[in-house]
Amino acid sequence: MLIREKILHLLARDPRRAVEMLFKHRHPQEDAPFHKQMEELLFSDRPNVLLMLFRGSAKTTKAEEVMIIGALFRMYRNGLIIGDNQPRAIERLQAVKHELQTNELIERLFGRQDTRTWQATKIVLPNNVAIQCLGKGQSLRGTKHLDARPDFVFIDDLEDEEDAATPEGREKVANWFFATLKPALTPNPKIRMCATPLNPESLPVRLAQSPDWETMTVPIEYLDDQSVRQSAWPSRYPLEWIDATRLEYARHGRSRQFEQEFLVRARADSDRVFRRETFTASARVRTYEPVYAMYDPARTANKTSAHTGFVVYSWIGRKLVIWESGGHFWLPDQMIDHMFGVAERYDPVEIGVEQDGLAEFLKAPVQKRMQETGVSIPVAYHSAPRALAKDDFIKALQDTFNARLVEFVGGEAAHQDLYDQLDMFPTGRKDVPNALAYAMRRPLPKYDLDDPARVVTAATPPAHGLRYVVAASDGLQVYVALLVQTQSDALHVEADAYSPGTPQELLEPLLRRLEAPYVRTCILPPDHFADIDATGLRPAVNALRLRPAMGLSPQDGEGHLRERLSRLSLVVHTPARWAVRALMGGVPRLDPFRPPPKTPFLLIDRALCSAMLAPHAPLSLASSSAALRQLPDGRKYLSALPRTLN
Repeated sequence: MLIREKILHLLARDPRRAVEMLFKHRHPQEDAPFHKQMEELLFSDRPNVLLMLFRGSAKTTKAEEVMIIGALFRMYRNGLIIGDNQPRAIERLQAVKHELQTNELIERLFGRQDTRTWQATKIVLPNNVAIQCLGKGQSLRGTKHLDARPDFVFIDDLEDEEDAATPEGREKVANWFFATLKPALTPNPKIRMCATPLNPESLPVRLAQSPDWETMTVPIEYLDDQSVRQSAWPSRYPLEWIDATRLEYARHGRSRQFEQEFLVRARADSDRVFRRETFTASARVRTYEPVYAMYDPARTANKTSAHTGFVVYSWIGRKLVIWESGGHFWLPDQMIDHMFGVAERYDPVEIGVEQDGLAEFLKAPVQKRMQETGVSIPVAYHSAPRALAKDDFIKALQDTFNARLVEFVGGEAAHQDLYDQLDMFPTGRKDVPNALAYAMRRPLPKYDLDDPARVVTAATPPAHGLRYVVAASDGLQVYVALLVQTQSDALHVEADAYSPGTPQELLEPLLRRLEAPYVRTCILPPDHFADIDATGLRPAVNALRLRPAMGLSPQDGEGHLRERLSRLSLVVHTPARWAVRALMGGVPRLDPFRPPPKTPFLLIDRALCSAMLAPHAPLSLASSSAALRQLPDGRKYLSALPRTLN
């Protein structure tokens, strides 16, 4: 008897030890770190305690155990269990009754407990402590036990989905809580509420904002001081389980439910930034579209870190077309392998990398790989926006999605990571959407070809029309050449070539591949007609027995090219790669605050502009006498300016 009294005295002084000792069989897994804080709050003298913990956190189990310990040690006289309906409240009381009846340690220390009133909705212990249960909305008349009003209340999920869905339902719950429940209690009761936030305006969320309530909120995962993901209860819910569950919910379109049940965040459907019904899947086959790629690299490659997110995309008019996307735990070499693979598959205008904190980490290995392979890729390093938080940066995509102007090639199966992260935003990982958000920063294209019907593809060039070669150099031994044919209703780009080598390496394969000995004229920009052509392009043209003809300056020719593209079809032939990408977006609109990147597309544009003629006049380069022009100093040259045929 003395030992029993000592144990009871010890447990009364440390009720948390009583929970650990009496209910060990109810906890097969090791407790999580937050369980200690939760028990301390439940046993504390604070009048109002609100627990908003993730589903499966054992909050209801712990609250039941605290209620049993409190009853056995007479910490209250009249306990009350409240559920969203009476059957749910009876279930909670049934769990309490089961422990009081079957727990051998309780019987050995406190004696048999079911010797007095033992009903479905009310029990009275031998120490004269009562525990009753009611459903939300019921009258509390008759809940006094002898002369005692309820002085300890355990509320378990007071609201349901139906209550939280409408302002009227939420107001009805709040009115019952404040007008019916609280007035029926003792002047200084202890209220313990376990809740899931079902709506930003629901009662638990509003109580959590009140200084009268001590609130504990625990999501299933969090970021530690080093921004590394951690599970709140790793022995029961490892990160792999969390990721698999999040993915399952997302695939069924239930990301909002995952947020409220596991991340303890209330968000109305109307508050979602990206809605799956705005995602458009397609089976588009890429032909001429200029492609961009963007990478948001993770700082580490372990499974508790962020992904390295990437997207491969094109702008086609106002539509954002996503060819590839994903998130991976890549090491640096794996990321670089992928970048070179994208370069090989898409010939992108640019491969962008968010460089913050990682510029030197990637620049040297990328440069080394280019030197080893002899393959240059158009890498550009971008700084994250300073004026915007990451979430606000990603939200810039919202209007484009809402307008249904985002197209996922291959649908959800090909873009699962991006679908899921957009669906969960702003919670969870954001690396792939962050990479996609850089698409909103792209320079506007110089030529606005919104109508895809004016851009067509063809396997073979037409039989009739004026055909000529156009070439240009940047003055640093980088060259482009195009085979162009103009007709009354179309501009044909039959083939093109790009070379960082010599002019001969550029022009000879182009002419040989086309078997086009009938092409006699090569139009060059005016700066190639100086006394000394340092680029070597004009001498190479002469050596190939092509006639060099002076074209328009790029500034003069741009207006002609723009006018042609506004009214004529652009016909792209199979051998042409660079030219159509330049016209369809590779050439950015002039930005006075930022010089354009040095790419082959700028040279393509320069060459095409120099080849443009007066838009309404047929072209003839057949007669050298008609094409001769004279410089101010008296020297003559062959011009590409038009002659009207009589």
